[in-house]
Amino acid sequence: VNPQMINTGIDIGVPQGTKLFAPPGFERILEQGQGWNRGYGNSLLLGNPATNEQIRFSHLSNIFTQPQETLTAGQPLGLTGATGRATGPHLDVEYYNAQRRLADIMSSPYGSLFGYLPR
Repeated sequence: VNPQMINTGIDIGVPQGTKLFAPPGFERILEQGQGWNRGYGNSLLLGNPATNEQIRFSHLSNIFTQPQETLTAGQPLGLTGATGRATGPHLDVEYYNAQRRLADIMSSPYGSLFGYLPR
């Protein structure tokens, strides 16, 4: 197994083109990738300046934001897709805690946010 190809996030099955919105507190775009992008495809890494946490959303079909843009909660970020290393449309979510360590988003204060995605 290539360690660079291990999925370190959670995959949320949603239809192609599902709109993704900025979660509360994540005000900065720290990284915006396009194309293959290490397998992430079109992706956004968001930062929460108050808590030092980060969230990466990957495999987007379309991105509505600009690099380094300041965000507001609920702002549309893009549309889900299957770019990068993906076998079908979904949203891949990686969560980094305040110590910048990969952690389980569903056990974090943000786990409940994923109920807002249409099914």
